Amino acid sequence: MKLGLGKIQKVLEGLGHPERKFPSIHIAGTNGKGSTAAMIASVLKKAGFRVGLYTSPHLVDFRERVQIDGEMIAKKECEALIEELQRLEKNVGAPLGTPLSFFEFMTVLAFLYFSRQKVDIAVIETGLGGRFDATNVLNPLVSVITTIGLDHTEHLGKTLEAIAFEKAGIIKPGVPVVCGEMSPEALGVIRNVAQGCKSPFAGVGGEGRAPGRAERVSPVGRKGESPNLRQDPSPISLLGHHQQKNAACALAAIEILKEKGWPIPAEAIIFGLKNTKWPGRLEMISKNPPLLLDGAHNPQAMAALRLFLEEEYRSVPITLVLGVMADKDIRGLLDEIVPLADQVITTRPNSRRALDPSVLAEMVRGYGKEVVVTKNVKEAMEKTISPPLMGGDEGEGGHGITLSPTLPPQGGGGLTVITGSLFTVGEARELFVNRDYSQRR
Repeated sequence: MKLGLGKIQKVLEGLGHPERKFPSIHIAGTNGKGSTAAMIASVLKKAGFRVGLYTSPHLVDFRERVQIDGEMIAKKECEALIEELQRLEKNVGAPLGTPLSFFEFMTVLAFLYFSRQKVDIAVIETGLGGRFDATNVLNPLVSVITTIGLDHTEHLGKTLEAIAFEKAGIIKPGVPVVCGEMSPEALGVIRNVAQGCKSPFAGVGGEGRAPGRAERVSPVGRKGESPNLRQDPSPISLLGHHQQKNAACALAAIEILKEKGWPIPAEAIIFGLKNTKWPGRLEMISKNPPLLLDGAHNPQAMAALRLFLEEEYRSVPITLVLGVMADKDIRGLLDEIVPLADQVITTRPNSRRALDPSVLAEMVRGYGKEVVVTKNVKEAMEKTISPPLMGGDEGEGGHGITLSPTLPPQGGGGLTVITGSLFTVGEARELFVNRDYSQRR
């Protein structure tokens, strides 16, 4: 990976600039950008628009990154675009010097697909940072920055201010920007960039009743310029208090679209928020046995998971299945989540960046916890899930599996939480869907 826009701009120029052929919403942030993008896309789809959605990373199938109206790009279409782009890349290879990165390649593929499919609008999530992110060739209708936290510090900087500056790089002259709840230092940086670009600025936050499946949200902080934002708040489907704040960002972006003349009725907003699906993020994938997936991979995201567990599972024994990347703030992750666990199973997802589960186990033992070491996610699943107990709770739903309609009852046999990385969660989810493991001991 090498941050910069020169290569992707050259390739997009060779394709006739497909990124300019559809309106877009551009979303950056340390956490919450994917959930916010999914909510916006869900609302716009219900409003009757043909909606492209580009997110990363994927959980199981890399085609998850490129969707229209909730459907992944078809295999044949994806293969044809890959072949076309490979030929183009070879033709412009000499000026590029080096090939496109995987993310740059997928970004070009998504833009070309959306333009040829004539989407009405596309919701685009950045990959890393913002200023030099491959997606930052867009001139969107609205820019959204959800949160700022210390992650990817080797690329984005060691302070919140430095990271905020990189994320604020998606702000374009005169384009409205929505900013989520964050530290005063980060907020000040983003506000200053917006002022320099003469971009209207909207700071938002979340408020409402205690978190749960029927959470309620209400954006605030727009200084009275848009009273529609303070109408009765709407329920959202995604679990966790932090999703109130993400929904507030989504609603503020929708409100800006309405101000620009996009017809988005209230019923589309209510339906869209109530029916958003975002797999692998506080996803209750089974009630029997209770199994929760959450791709928290930095301290800020892990704190949101901890808050959810403290509020919803205070008296429930928790088994924590933990697989992390070696380049993350591992101590910060463990400080947030390990104290809640009754036992911990360490594992290793299939990634060169993954931390050795034995090394992770030694760190966990420092918290006085019982630890079981497994060599991979499949073995961890074998030690935590009993296949004969499964059945009757799952139906058809997003990404090939349906979420349980309600939270499992507190008490009973306890809760298994699989977390630490989206790589870990993605493997566990695929194994669960395919039942690709046994009950060997």
